[in-house]
Amino acid sequence: MTGKHVFLDTMVFIHYKPIEDTDWCGLLGVPEILLVPRITIRELDKNKNTNPSTKLRERAASALKRLEDQLSKPGTEIRQGVRVARYARLPSMDLPSIGLDPFWADDILIATLLQYREDNKNDDVVLVTQDTGPRLTAADHGIATWALPDECKLPSELDSAEKEIQTLKKELLQHQAAKPELKLIFCEAPSVDHIEYQLVTVPWSDESAARLVEEERKKHPKQKVEDQQTSTLMGIITPQEIERYNSELEKYFSEFARFIRKQWEFEEVQRRTIELCLRLANGGGQPAEDIDFALHFPDGLTIHRETHNPEPPRPPSLPVRARSNADMFADMMGGFRAPLFVPPPIPDLGSSLLDDLVPRNVGPLRIKKTNSYEVTGHISRVKHGDHEDLPPIAVRFDAWPPLSFHIDYLIRPVNLAQPVVGQVHVKVIDSHG
Repeated sequence: MTGKHVFLDTMVFIHYKPIEDTDWCGLLGVPEILLVPRITIRELDKNKNTNPSTKLRERAASALKRLEDQLSKPGTEIRQGVRVARYARLPSMDLPSIGLDPFWADDILIATLLQYREDNKNDDVVLVTQDTGPRLTAADHGIATWALPDECKLPSELDSAEKEIQTLKKELLQHQAAKPELKLIFCEAPSVDHIEYQLVTVPWSDESAARLVEEERKKHPKQKVEDQQTSTLMGIITPQEIERYNSELEKYFSEFARFIRKQWEFEEVQRRTIELCLRLANGGGQPAEDIDFALHFPDGLTIHRETHNPEPPRPPSLPVRARSNADMFADMMGGFRAPLFVPPPIPDLGSSLLDDLVPRNVGPLRIKKTNSYEVTGHISRVKHGDHEDLPPIAVRFDAWPPLSFHIDYLIRPVNLAQPVVGQVHVKVIDSHG
């Protein structure tokens, strides 16, 4: 019976028993090949060097050492019925075109499985991961997933440095509780530091535009110039007047075609624009006072205030239909009306004036364009255990397909000695309408 070809997520090596000590045949039922892709090795290297936990850095280093030894002996079973192999090929497909982010490690792992499945169509491929994100993305692409049982998980252990840190944290807890604890979050996703948007673009179609112009022509046909003068209830319509109308109607159709293009361009800008709602939250034990903040957006974007709404293009006006001289005279006389006295409006001196006099807790945004964008602002006060929403920010993607990006932020309250710095992430998925 053909065995399963099992891809292992990074967390399997860090938080679970060594792969040679795990009963893969008993868990999955048939002999297996355990495949280690390049992205998993890269993430293990990253954990070995940068994980804040000494214990987890040691686990990552130990896993890499054992893997290097096992991979140096191709075909050797690490336990009965189980071999380990390295899958070194990088995904060749265009990740954004299938809804995956080339800068997101989990998405690169999913793309690697898709590449392997494409190259080995008869193999039964499974992804072993404990994380919800990769499991959901794998399901979107028809990849089977499996999670190790809890008995395979390594016990949580604190190294000496972590124990010392934990002791210091306990000693400083009361002192820390008396300080503001600020962070920038998304209004729609306050518990995480990232948010996801899906953008849809509609390609321009010459055929659709031509069809709309043709429909407009059918709704407004030209008037025919007969050999004899045309008469109406209001008199005679001359051939010259009909020719004038037909000429202006032809200009109208040309302007209508340009309007269709401008309307598509306007709607495309709207489709490429997202509205960010950011929130300054204070989870500490003291209010934050007199807070300045700065946000840095990368290049490739256009940033403006949400209140900056461009005007949509206006459709052209139809020409005045051909008229008799009597029609023209009646229209001209209808334009003369005795002016009516309209009293000037009485200004509202209540709420609007009061609003201007009362200081606002959240000030307006200031946007500065360099190669990228800097957005700054001021908040007077954020109570402990509370939050304040920043004014909405509109973000337009200048190029297509759009790329995910992060926002660097700096928060400087007057009652904290050091500024608060951090990042929030925006993940973007594009599709075609």
